[in-house]
Amino acid sequence: MLFTQIPAAIFPALATGTFFGSIVASIGAGVFEEAARWMAFRFLPVFGRDRRWQSGIMYAIGHSGMESFIVGGGIILTYVVVTHAPQVLDAEMLKAAKDSLRAGLGWDIYGVLERLLVGLLLHACFSLVVLLGVVRTRGIFLLLAVLWHLAHDRIAFNAHYLGDHWTLRFGFIAAIVVVYGWALLRLVRTFLREPQVGIRQTNQT
Repeated sequence: MLFTQIPAAIFPALATGTFFGSIVASIGAGVFEEAARWMAFRFLPVFGRDRRWQSGIMYAIGHSGMESFIVGGGIILTYVVVTHAPQVLDAEMLKAAKDSLRAGLGWDIYGVLERLLVGLLLHACFSLVVLLGVVRTRGIFLLLAVLWHLAHDRIAFNAHYLGDHWTLRFGFIAAIVVVYGWALLRLVRTFLREPQVGIRQTNQT
């Protein structure tokens, strides 16, 4: 939020929804999320003891699950405020809140599930790339994950220009599942070929 909102307050061209604003948001997501993965895999003891591919998947489950929880909680909070306490919002925020609910609860739930399931696949790929960089002690993998994340977000931010029909949305999601599913399988196979990857035994005292 600091990375996106402070520049937007200074430069209107970077406001949410603008072309340059989406670029800033993409850069922020790529840099901060992938750097957080790298620090977790590098410094948290639980990952220091176990750097197999399963650890990367578990991190992705936590990340995707928390995002879905936040999105779902945001939908519920928006509904409660708009329905029971609209006076706490100014006119502009109230309009934006009503617009966000206009698509209906079904689409909102669909959005949460999409973030949970498709997001899990994305985060699994990004996590394994970063974890592989930690295992091989090569920072280039972190840079690759950042650029991959940035590229994905740029495509996702602009996908709506293709149209709003459900078939286009389904096709976009299906393409993600196919491409990222293939990438995930390749990454898992890469880990299985890494002889140094495994659970480190700690000394018992």
